[in-house]
Amino acid sequence: MTKVLILSYFFPPANLAASKRPASWAKYLAQYGFYPIFVTRSWNQSFSNAYELLRPDTDEIHHEKTDTYEVYYMPYKGNLRDRLLTRFGPNRFVLLRRSLTYLEHLFQNFTLKHLPYYNIYQQAERLLRNDPSIRILVASAMPFSLFGMCYRLHKKFGIPWIADYRDDWNTTSWKTNYNENSILSGRLSLPVYILKLLESKTEKRWLRSAALFTTVSKYYAWKISNFILKPGKVIYNGYEAEQFHPILAPFNGELKITYAGNLYFTQDVSILALALQKVGREHPDIKLSVRFIGTGYDPKQVQRLHQLFKEVPAHLLLTDWLSPSEVEQYLAESHVFLAVANKGIKGALSSKIFVYMSYKKPILLCPPDNDEQEQILIDSGLGLRAANAEEAARQLSKLIFELKQNPAIQLPYNEEVICAYSRRQQAFRFAQVLHSVLQS
Repeated sequence: MTKVLILSYFFPPANLAASKRPASWAKYLAQYGFYPIFVTRSWNQSFSNAYELLRPDTDEIHHEKTDTYEVYYMPYKGNLRDRLLTRFGPNRFVLLRRSLTYLEHLFQNFTLKHLPYYNIYQQAERLLRNDPSIRILVASAMPFSLFGMCYRLHKKFGIPWIADYRDDWNTTSWKTNYNENSILSGRLSLPVYILKLLESKTEKRWLRSAALFTTVSKYYAWKISNFILKPGKVIYNGYEAEQFHPILAPFNGELKITYAGNLYFTQDVSILALALQKVGREHPDIKLSVRFIGTGYDPKQVQRLHQLFKEVPAHLLLTDWLSPSEVEQYLAESHVFLAVANKGIKGALSSKIFVYMSYKKPILLCPPDNDEQEQILIDSGLGLRAANAEEAARQLSKLIFELKQNPAIQLPYNEEVICAYSRRQQAFRFAQVLHSVLQS
């Protein structure tokens, strides 16, 4: 098999969406002629929120090797910002931590040695020096400094590399912490302007040496390609086909609506709240339950959801991050999933929709994005479009009526479309990209 060295900050056992993509490459690339070698940070500890990710983890390199892939887990000691956050929490030393984050991003345009995960680069360099049979490099970002690592490794060893964008960088439509809470003001301050200018030049300089890039949606591929002037390929995040199968949740007079993952202020969930008020009046005999799984760790979102749903005749459940088995249990017992578009963010294709699709249950797009996410769900036969509260209430009322008539009701889903988004199929597409780079 052809050896490919992959740098990815996230990797199992970290139970994060960012870990699933490289995990699928570990599982399937060997079937298509590649032996992936991963270099990542240590993930020995369990965590229930984003702040715990920055805790120090192990003092030694841990190496795992199988017949189809191997992984080097690098110790993570963190920096001063990390230690302040994990020791004192998110509400203390805020200005100092933002300043340290700013400096970290500023200096990475010139050097990477100050990064708390610089040992990922050092290990990759050792591997390339000692194993000349490694033929190709991949960096899966964020963090985008991994691109800088491959840029330097390419210069030193001449090995072609691929930049995998899970999110876009300087072409992003998302507001960064610097834009929303600038160190000097709430507007785009001079320090932030300088940083964005530097990072834009750095992205183009680093990516100039890449063979090509991959990313998670068609629009991302288009705008990144126009920015860095490199060809791009779309590799979707997908779902684990072997793990899921159609699960019929028994209907005993309670409609369970589930949203899984992080929630952002760009997502308008007030439409659902208004729709459920109407549904509650029309179906007083039905118990309504809305569950936001993994959203409860964010106090700002908790406050927002409690405010939105305080007049809604529904049971509201918010949880912290859960284990995969716990998440699967909530999804399995759901009757309908919730997908919420990000207002003003074109091309944002949430990885959760692929997991939803694997259960072959209705997915309420409320509101829809009029974009690729909506098209995928409509093509799958599982998407229920609702642009406003009236449409959402109508879709939910129709579903309640059908469940009353037949608790085993299923939408006429498109099996072929759903199967195309399995992680196995997406790994096959990625293998084709690897082959094309080697052949060129």
